[in-house]
Amino acid sequence: MRPRYCLTMIYGAMGLGGPWDSPRVGEAEASQALAALRAAKEVGIDTIDTADIYKDGYADKAISAAFQADPSLRDHFKIQTKFGIHLKGVPRYEQTPDRLKESLEGSLDRLGADHIDVLLIHRPDPLADKAAVGKALMDLLAQKVIGAVGVSNMHSAQLRAWAQYVPLAANQLQLSLGHHAFVDAEVDFNTAGQPSFDEQTIEWCLNRGVQIQAWSPLDGGLYTADVPAADPNVEQTRKLVHQLAQNMSVPPEAIVLAWLEKHPAAIVPVIGTTKPERIWACARAREVHLERSQWYDLYQHARGRNIP
Repeated sequence: MRPRYCLTMIYGAMGLGGPWDSPRVGEAEASQALAALRAAKEVGIDTIDTADIYKDGYADKAISAAFQADPSLRDHFKIQTKFGIHLKGVPRYEQTPDRLKESLEGSLDRLGADHIDVLLIHRPDPLADKAAVGKALMDLLAQKVIGAVGVSNMHSAQLRAWAQYVPLAANQLQLSLGHHAFVDAEVDFNTAGQPSFDEQTIEWCLNRGVQIQAWSPLDGGLYTADVPAADPNVEQTRKLVHQLAQNMSVPPEAIVLAWLEKHPAAIVPVIGTTKPERIWACARAREVHLERSQWYDLYQHARGRNIP
């Protein structure tokens, strides 16, 4: 019997619901979702992350199919979804009270649910009337249609602006060993290579108890692949990841996630694989304790230069 790991991760449903160019939920897609969610449950994951745009809503339908096949999954998982991106016609951000209502009703219908645990504003909309949308969100909170509100891909100024109108519970950002600008923002301050990542974003969330979530925490398998990478810098990092994994008797995924989780911001990875065996590989990150020297070695390999 495989051990159960106490692991703080979120399962990302972007991969469910068939291919992006022809999404669907047939028998194969329903079985895939069922296997993935059962594996996620087994390793202790209790939250599913989805969005109204994922596979044009078919990711939600795949989740619902898995819940119908195994009702214990519905009882186990909390649901986090997102609204605010409109892909039909002219691609645009659309964060209005009307779009919020339409999106939420669609999500609830596809998921076969009566409430959403966490609703994220999906990327910043320069045209958003934050006061109007904030009021609509507060009404939904009061009605208990949603349990909490968060954002995705927003910096500290945007967080402060939204927080005037609605309490924020989470901020989902692209953070990983490969997407390490959030560390560069601290390390490279006051140097010629100062990065564009807003150095106040992480601290703002930490100081206010806003959960920091990381999408694409494995960089699409950039450092976990078995085949050599064409980019010399990526290849050297991949080799180091695999060497550490071999030394610690864990999968490479565990090393990459352990690097992210060692950061004091208590970053929660959102893993999007549909393969049960890879979900288990990710779960083994909790077996890994990276020494400070190992953490910095990985970081400096990934960024391609030493710290100042």
